[in-house]
Amino acid sequence: MTTTTMTEREQFLSDVLTTAVEGGINYWAAVSDYKWYEGDFRAIPASVKVHEIDDDPADVSQPYFEVGVPITTKEIGAAIARIMNPNDEIKHLNPYVRSLVFQASMENDAGDIDTDIADTIMQIAVLGGVIYG
Repeated sequence: MTTTTMTEREQFLSDVLTTAVEGGINYWAAVSDYKWYEGDFRAIPASVKVHEIDDDPADVSQPYFEVGVPITTKEIGAAIARIMNPNDEIKHLNPYVRSLVFQASMENDAGDIDTDIADTIMQIAVLGGVIYG
């Protein structure tokens, strides 16, 4: 079995993305094209396509399953950078989340990024702000 290694930062961002997809966003989004390994379980940076789920699937003016937004570790990193920036006023962002994300990001340790925080990061990456939750 062949394995590749990611940088510590890439692993951190992949872990955050994986936590969001596997436990945090399923109440407002569905995913497709989810990748977190390649072939013989060789590690690669996680990526996914996120589809916001329409609240009313009977409403024919809005497709139930949108085209989707491609999200890679790059977008997760950009969302984390926004959260860490105290001058970026992100509506509905809990200040406690800012401090936890800041600490986790500085240490490249996703251990304190639970599903709720990963969900918040994903919402910022996909929607530009905290909409759900």
